[in-house]
Amino acid sequence: MIRLNENEKDMLNNIRFIDLFSGIGAFRIAFESFGAKCVFSIDKDKYASETYDKNFNTQSHGDICNFKEEDIPEHDILCAGFPCQAFSISGKQLGFDDMRGTLFFEIIRIVKHHTPKIIFLENVSNLRKHDHGKTFAIIKENLEKSGYNIYSKVINASEYGIAQSRKRIYIICIRKDIDNKEFNFPKPTHKDIALEDILLNEIWTNSF
Repeated sequence: MIRLNENEKDMLNNIRFIDLFSGIGAFRIAFESFGAKCVFSIDKDKYASETYDKNFNTQSHGDICNFKEEDIPEHDILCAGFPCQAFSISGKQLGFDDMRGTLFFEIIRIVKHHTPKIIFLENVSNLRKHDHGKTFAIIKENLEKSGYNIYSKVINASEYGIAQSRKRIYIICIRKDIDNKEFNFPKPTHKDIALEDILLNEIWTNSF
């Protein structure tokens, strides 16, 4: 578990974000831990939404394709772990020929209307190589044309103190008019940690 100091807990106070393709709430837990406020969340998966709603007392089930962009609240940050099945090496890799792959353009639709300060996207690491890089090039082109500078990196959670090898591409998009070109991804901690370290720490902490 990450322990935040008092200053970090308020780092994103007054920041509003939306949680698209919200799953069970990983993005929300992270952003709220720094003080940001979620103003809209949605996921088409019934069971993921049930878990999300129980955790956050919300009503997040629905299809983003059925929402008009003007009905989505104003926000500073757009978060989206958009569906990865169309790009994953474990699937058929149909990309934009798979309906799930085209959901990225729902993000662009919302971005063009709301122009949030930052877009925070996550997907499988193979997204960068899919179709010889053409898919990622289309994604990058659409984001840049929408007014954003793009920063991307494949990160393995195990290099940041997480007891799991999980490679994902993170795409950080900063609106060009506010970007000072100083963004850098955090450096890996390379801390060797196993699941038992986390469980034993929780048992020790809860014993007192």
